[in-house]
Amino acid sequence: MKLFHLTPIANKASIQAEGIRGSEQGKIFVFTDMIVANTIARDQVFTPQFSVFRINPKGVRGKIIPDRVAEIAARWHRVIRQAKILPHYLTLVSDFVTQRGPTEWDYAKHKSLGLPDNLIKAMFDGTLVAKFDELIRLNCRIEDGHIVQDESDIMKTANRADAAKKGDMPHVLESRGRHDIRMARIGMTH
Repeated sequence: MKLFHLTPIANKASIQAEGIRGSEQGKIFVFTDMIVANTIARDQVFTPQFSVFRINPKGVRGKIIPDRVAEIAARWHRVIRQAKILPHYLTLVSDFVTQRGPTEWDYAKHKSLGLPDNLIKAMFDGTLVAKFDELIRLNCRIEDGHIVQDESDIMKTANRADAAKKGDMPHVLESRGRHDIRMARIGMTH
């Protein structure tokens, strides 16, 4: 099994000199496939630039267990129960700039949820105005490359939105840039 460790680029020199130190609980967080590296950097580490190190299995003395993250990429996340991995067991793969747009992995994971390429791209460039989990909650579906909601569901959503505006229920509709929920047909809009 290949093991990789991702870190903000600012940590690269200290890792090369001292190795990877585990957390206070003795955990070193790793992943097993480079396809998820950008997603980890963008969505978990929140770093604009990152370095990836490959770990020689001879440097792993602790137990390797699945990392129990609630993410679609969880199957590639692992935890090594170990205080430190010495630097001579590490090889720098490369330094990277975090991509904000969709990566190969983003396309794969969203296609598995039924989204076509144009909507996946739109999710990242800001032209799609809805989050997928909110669409599911609002009973939307995809038809001909558009996200559609039945009229009866539109009325339920409209009623919930009116109630939310009056303070009668938790706010269902959001107005935070690209995460707006629109009634009826949600498509490629700015």
